[in-house]
Amino acid sequence: MHVDVDKLKNIENYAEKIDITGNICPSKYGYDQLKILMPVRLIGKIENNHKIISIEGQVYVEISAVCDRCGQDFSLSMALDFAESYSNRAEAIVQDEEDRLHPFEGNIIDLAGEILHQIYLEMPMKLLCRDDCKGLCAGCGANLNNEICTCSGDEIDPRLEKLKLLLTDLSEKGV
Repeated sequence: MHVDVDKLKNIENYAEKIDITGNICPSKYGYDQLKILMPVRLIGKIENNHKIISIEGQVYVEISAVCDRCGQDFSLSMALDFAESYSNRAEAIVQDEEDRLHPFEGNIIDLAGEILHQIYLEMPMKLLCRDDCKGLCAGCGANLNNEICTCSGDEIDPRLEKLKLLLTDLSEKGV
């Protein structure tokens, strides 16, 4: 996903709105496990402020994910805040102590790497197909969202069987 800054980089203190849609190949940038389902869209503004190109806006993306509870594939739509700055001047990048400036050459800025980085930062720690996902039965492995568990429920962990016998003995003695 690229933005052409040929006109913008030569006009100081100039800003314009942008609406860019494009395909991003995550594996090209080292994000092999990420699968993007639809073209990525960036809506916002781009400005040249003292030869530093700033891009701010919202990124809209839909990715393929696997639910952490039930293991089902699902799509996750995300709206991400995006704010990055770029410069093609080496002295500006060297003076940038906080690593906020990204270098670029020529008239094209490649936004894909920073967009993918932002996607990873904004992804939930636990991916769920839905908020009320019931997950899998620990006994029979049934997906509790789609079917009823066939476990009897009477099975006891063998490590706790002695405790059950103790409780049964206590209840028979009336304690």
